[in-house]
Amino acid sequence: MPQLGIQVRFFDYRDPSAIAKLIDDKTKAVYCESIGNPLGNVVDFSALADVAHAHGVPLIVDNTVPSPYLCRPFEHGADIVVHSLTKYMGGHGTTIA
Repeated sequence: MPQLGIQVRFFDYRDPSAIAKLIDDKTKAVYCESIGNPLGNVVDFSALADVAHAHGVPLIVDNTVPSPYLCRPFEHGADIVVHSLTKYMGGHGTTIA
């Protein structure tokens, strides 16, 4: 990402208020995974959305692991939701070696 001029900052998902200290005038979005890979941690979308929206930036949620059938981040304040189709179409999420 730095080669593209993009700086990424990480926060402890258990403390959504920690994001506020990382947001500045160049921040374009707050990004998280609904269920983190590989930890399996679950984030509080509503809390993250509240902090992001208070600073005027969208919350983007990668919802690949649970799928839109099991988890609907839009209902909890997410502005953009993405899924990795290769996990399902390519079999990467279903193959164990």
